[in-house]
Amino acid sequence: MTTAFDHAHSIQTQVSALALYGRGVDAEAPDAGGVQEVTNPYRIRELLDSAPVLATGDMLWMRPLPTVPHAFSASVARNAMARGKDVTVRAIHQSSAADSTRTATHLKELTDMGVRLRSAPLLPFRMLVVDETMALVAPAESADPPERLVLVRSRPAVAVLRQVFEFCWDRTTDLREPAAPRTCARTGQPLRLTEQQVLILQLWARGRKDSAIARDLQVSPRTLRRMVSSLLRRLGVSSRFEAGMVAARASDLLEVPAQRLSDEELTRAG
Repeated sequence: MTTAFDHAHSIQTQVSALALYGRGVDAEAPDAGGVQEVTNPYRIRELLDSAPVLATGDMLWMRPLPTVPHAFSASVARNAMARGKDVTVRAIHQSSAADSTRTATHLKELTDMGVRLRSAPLLPFRMLVVDETMALVAPAESADPPERLVLVRSRPAVAVLRQVFEFCWDRTTDLREPAAPRTCARTGQPLRLTEQQVLILQLWARGRKDSAIARDLQVSPRTLRRMVSSLLRRLGVSSRFEAGMVAARASDLLEVPAQRLSDEELTRAG
């Protein structure tokens, strides 16, 4: 049951959000063409809390799953406020987050309130887009909440970020749907990867850079580039991020050991 304190807090949050959005954020980081860096932790929390207040149509999240109690509760509160206003909420979560009972409970809470959820093994960055008016962007590896973020209020820039989200959304897996079948992009035959290719996908999902992966595999950077090119061709994509999206559609690629293939078999497989 909603208490008088909850009601008063909700009103205070709404007033603060509207004032924050209207006046700008931080005098130390001036707005440059509708893009502004924010480093004040209090302002960052204010901006995150303002999103469901300002939203009238939709909120688009792209972020790792929460891992600490306060982040779980903040996520539920923000999404519940948006859904209470009949705002559409879609979220892409990073599937490499630690699996736990608390995480499963959190996902069920979000699903039960009508949040549409998808997962991806790789995320290019953290992002929250509110309608066509505002976006908050932070590095993918940021803490929760992030120590710094970029506030975007330029409508053309927000429109581009919305397109990025839609691109990712179309290439991710609905948490309630089975993974897509694994097929080779060139031949249409069942997709078979080498152990090293599976390992590359796994390391990408953990955020490892190619230079570090080359050291892990004990190969030269040039050899790794050839291995990556072969992997991308096999998956029918042109970037490591797109490869992550394909892996999300066939998540067992990151879990099942690959069958060892001979050079001749690899050539036939594409």
